[in-house]
Amino acid sequence: MALAAALVASPAAAAPPADPPFADPPVTASPPRPAEAAPADPPADPPAVTPGRRAAAIALAAIPGLAVPGLGARVVGERRAARRLLAMRAVGLGMMVVGGVPLLVTYGSAKLVVPGVHLSVAGSGLFLVGWWADVYAAAGGGGGAPRRRAPIELSADATWIDDAFHGGRALIGVGGRGHRGRWTLAARVAGAHDGALAQARVDAAARVWRPDARASGTGVDVRAAIDAIRDDDDRVTTVTGELAARGRLHLADLDRALAGSFVELDAGLGLQAVAYRAGDADLAGVLISRFAGGVFLPCARGEVAVFYDHRRDTLAGGLPAGRAAGFFGSVGATAEVAITPTWIATAAVEFGSARLATLGVRRGLR
Repeated sequence: MALAAALVASPAAAAPPADPPFADPPVTASPPRPAEAAPADPPADPPAVTPGRRAAAIALAAIPGLAVPGLGARVVGERRAARRLLAMRAVGLGMMVVGGVPLLVTYGSAKLVVPGVHLSVAGSGLFLVGWWADVYAAAGGGGGAPRRRAPIELSADATWIDDAFHGGRALIGVGGRGHRGRWTLAARVAGAHDGALAQARVDAAARVWRPDARASGTGVDVRAAIDAIRDDDDRVTTVTGELAARGRLHLADLDRALAGSFVELDAGLGLQAVAYRAGDADLAGVLISRFAGGVFLPCARGEVAVFYDHRRDTLAGGLPAGRAAGFFGSVGATAEVAITPTWIATAAVEFGSARLATLGVRRGLR
């Protein structure tokens, strides 16, 4: 204020003494204003959930909540989350019925197997992840935000495979992945130390919804891949071409009480060529159907997920279906944790006809 007064004063006037640093401006009288209504009180925060009530909500969500969608979220006062989880699980149950009942009645008719399996697996994913998300909301959430991927990532990993026919085998793999705009390109090669087992894969994807390939939250990708496995112990080589869509929904888009959790669905088809050492060859179709549910780690440090993959042509194979016709796929879990801004530790386990455990490290390049 003093500096402004000095600039507008006449040259002949003496400059007033400067105000001390950080001094408050002089108080000037202001014209009276008409009376105004007092501002409304801000809305009160919802009452805190007691530990006993939260423990009861978790128990209710985990056991009777399997049959009563949204029960845990409703007990802790998250009514909108409860309604939306109810809708999510209702959609999943409907997909399971529409896809699974015709397969059951027709004993897995070849004419119905493609839409039936896709609907059944996707519906199971929505139903089961919706149940787990209710437990998550009852526990208070607490997950983090999606991590933004680096433009270029390089990786190395070691995989241990154990099955009834070959015992234990180890694979060492290296790979890389790049993101630009809506596009992603990835490649990986892995092999055993004696060369008896080798795998190579090239994967390309385009983000068609929320088109930022580096974002790991909500989005939909359309991807194409070529996967090759050579197994000298079994004297067989397989080459599979894949075309599939993968959608991921950050459940915060449904309700804030679910922030930090996500559901992921895959659906597609593949064509597999199998070459045997004797010179024979087969050509077969492959169903690509998968679901996963997980949480983002606090401070955007990564994510942890549990999945079901309906395929049985991978290294993990598939689980037997017992007396039922057909087969089940494999189940497993994945995790990635950022140790530093550029180094990420990765881990995965998978159980099918074989058991796989993988540990790895990935470096992001900015």
